Amino acid sequence: MSVGLCRLLGVVLCLLLPASSWADFPSVPRELYKALSLEDDASPKELYEAVKKRYKDPATGSGPGALAQYWEPIPYSMYMDPASFYKPP
Repeated sequence: MSVGLCRLLGVVLCLLLPASSWADFPSVPRELYKALSLEDDASPKELYEAVKKRYKDPATGSGPGALAQYWEPIPYSMYMDPASFYKPP
């Protein structure tokens, strides 16, 4: 590769890399706001609280399963789902 081509490639990369950070792509899909009944301009704290509430909601499958009475949790289960097995002191 010639020196001129390397310099041209370097200049093009230096101009294009910062431009990619200016792209206006939403980090949270609109479908999530719609599913949580939130406005698009909701604060990150409101979004987090709504996601946390839905994640821990027993109606969506959180907590012990339908067959939980037939098994004892192994340490790995306690590690993967500490919220279901934690007993405060």
